Amino acid sequence: MFHQLRIRGIDRHSLRFLFREDPTVTPDVYVMDVATFGATCSPASAQYVKNRNAADFSDKYPRAVEGIIENHYVDDYLDSFGTVAEAVQISEQVRVIHSKGGFLLRNWQSNSATVKQQLGEITDSSNKHLFHDKTTENGRVLGMLWLTDEDALSFISQLKEEVQQIVENESRPTKRQVLWVLISFFDPLGLLSALMVHCKILLQDIWRTGPQWDEQISEDHEERWRSWTAVLQRILTVKIPRCYFPNATMQCYRQLQLHVFVDASEAAYAAVAYFRIVDTNGTSKCALVTAKTKVAPLKHLSIPRMELQAAVLGTRLIRFILESHTVTITERYMWSDSTTVLAWLRADPRKYKQYVTCRIGEILEQTDVNEWWWVPSKNNPADFATKWGSGPSVDVKGAWFQGPSFLYQPMEGWPKQKVPLPMVEEEFRPCNVHVEAAVPTAVIDCERFSKWERLLRATAYVHRYVGNLKRSIYGEAKNTGFLNQEELQQAEVTLIAMAQRQEFSDELAVLSRDRDRPRTDRVGLSKASSLYQLTPFVDSYYASGGTDRSSRKCMHRDEVPCYSSQATPTDRAYSRSVSPKIPARQFRDRGERDTAAILCVSPTSSRPQDWERM
Repeated sequence: MFHQLRIRGIDRHSLRFLFREDPTVTPDVYVMDVATFGATCSPASAQYVKNRNAADFSDKYPRAVEGIIENHYVDDYLDSFGTVAEAVQISEQVRVIHSKGGFLLRNWQSNSATVKQQLGEITDSSNKHLFHDKTTENGRVLGMLWLTDEDALSFISQLKEEVQQIVENESRPTKRQVLWVLISFFDPLGLLSALMVHCKILLQDIWRTGPQWDEQISEDHEERWRSWTAVLQRILTVKIPRCYFPNATMQCYRQLQLHVFVDASEAAYAAVAYFRIVDTNGTSKCALVTAKTKVAPLKHLSIPRMELQAAVLGTRLIRFILESHTVTITERYMWSDSTTVLAWLRADPRKYKQYVTCRIGEILEQTDVNEWWWVPSKNNPADFATKWGSGPSVDVKGAWFQGPSFLYQPMEGWPKQKVPLPMVEEEFRPCNVHVEAAVPTAVIDCERFSKWERLLRATAYVHRYVGNLKRSIYGEAKNTGFLNQEELQQAEVTLIAMAQRQEFSDELAVLSRDRDRPRTDRVGLSKASSLYQLTPFVDSYYASGGTDRSSRKCMHRDEVPCYSSQATPTDRAYSRSVSPKIPARQFRDRGERDTAAILCVSPTSSRPQDWERM
C-alpha cells in the first residue's frame, strides 16, 4: 500500500539513502519516490490518501465510502452485511473506489462461499489469520483466527514452537521467558483477560523480587507459573461466534441492553461488558462484548480505592463500546459488588478527598447514578479476572463468556438492591478550621507602671485626650486643668474592664452571645468557671464595645449579680491582670469598696456602695 503513494519532489530528500554494488567504490546517493515501510509519516499519509480518494465518491457510493473510512485496519477491509447480495454489491464498490486511487484489494475472505465466488476468489482456505505476521515464513499468528466455515473466532491453532518449549519445559523459566509467553498472545478485545491478567500479576510479583532477566524465578513463583500454564493449554479449543447473536432479527436489537460488571482485589481490577437481548420467543440471550483488566499499581491502594478504579475502567469501557458500535443501546446497567463505591456515587463528592472526588466526577460525566446496581460477588463475572480461586474458566459456556445466570431471567429475578446504602465515612475530606482569638490591645502599657495612682491618672489623661479630639471636630471647648472625679472613675472602669477581659475572656464571650438571645435559648457558663455561681451578666458597656456608659437600667431580679467571699478572686490575681509590677497590697489598701468594683463583671452596673456582702 505504501508504494502506491508518490512523494512530492520537495519532500523526497527526507528519504535519502546510500547504495553501492561494489564495496570498493564511493556509494551513490538516492532518494525514494514513494512512501516506504518504517517511515513515521507513511501510515498517516496512506490513511489520508485512502480517505481522500474515497471522499470523491461519497455521492455515488455512500455506503461503500462509509465502509472505507470506518471499517479499514491499515490496508485490511472488514465489514458485515445483512444479505449476500448486499455484501457482493458493497464489496465491488469498495474495490472500484480503491482502484481509482491505485490500490488493489485481493485475498477476499467471507463466511459465504457465494460471496467469495462472486468476488473472484477461488481458494480452499477456510481459515483467515487476522493480524497475520507476514515477516515469518511459517505464518506466525499474533492475533485471532477466523474460522470462516464455522464463522467463529479462535485464538491460535497451536502454540509457537519456542513458546511451547517454554511452557512444557520442566525447569524453571526466567523472567524474560515469562514475559515472552505473555506477549505472544495478542487479545485486542480482552476476551481472554480473565486468564491473561493472572500472568501479568505473576510477572509483577516476579519484578518486585528483583531477579535479572535471565535469572530463574523462585519456587513460589514457579508453582503459580505451572498452575497458569495448565489452564493456558485449554485456550486452543476456545471458539467464539463472530456474530453476537447469529439468529437474532433486527427487532431483537431494538431492546439491546449493555451490562458492565466491575470488580477489584489487592492484585488487579477489571471490567467486562455483555450485550443482552430478548428474542421473539421471549428468551434472554447474552454475549461477551469486550473486557479490560489492569494490575494494581506498585504503590498499595485500599480495596475501596481499587473498586473505584474498577468503576472508572468500566466507565471508559462504555465509551469505547459506544464509539465502536453502530447499533443503538437502549438501556445500560453498571454492576459492582462494592457498596462503598455505590454510596460514594450517591453522595456529595465534594465531601471526600480529591482522589475520590475526581474519579466520581469522571464516572458521573459518562453515566447516571441510577444506572449503577449492586451485585453479589458470587454473581459478578469480573471476579474471575481479579481472583484466582480454583482457576479461571475458559469454557465458552461458562459465566465469563456467556454472562451471569441472572441475566437470563426476567428483571424480577435480578439481585435485590441494598437500600438504603450504608453511610460511608471513609475518604472523608478533613475540614480544618482556623480560629483566631481577637485579643484587644490596651492603649496604655500597664506594665510600665508600678503604682496604681499613676496608672489611674495616666488612663484618665488618655480619655481626656480622646475626648478633646472629638470636641475639636465640633468646635467645642477643650477640657483642661486638673483631673476631676468623673474622669478618674471613667479611667477606673476602663482598667476594670480590661482586667475582666483578660481574666474572664471565655465567660465574657458566652455572656455576650447570650445577651441577645431569649432566656430559653441561652447557653450559660460552664460549671468549671469560677463565675458560675455568681450569676454574671453583660451590660451596655461591653455590648457597645466599652464606649456606652449611659445605661443604668435595672436588671431582672434573678439577673442581679451575687458575690460570695469564697468566690472572690484575690488581689494578687487582679494585680497580675492589670500590671504585675503593681504590688497587690496597693489594691488591698484601697478597701473593700474598690475590691468589689474590681470583681464586678459589669463595670457600669450599680456601684459597690449599694452592695451587701452575702
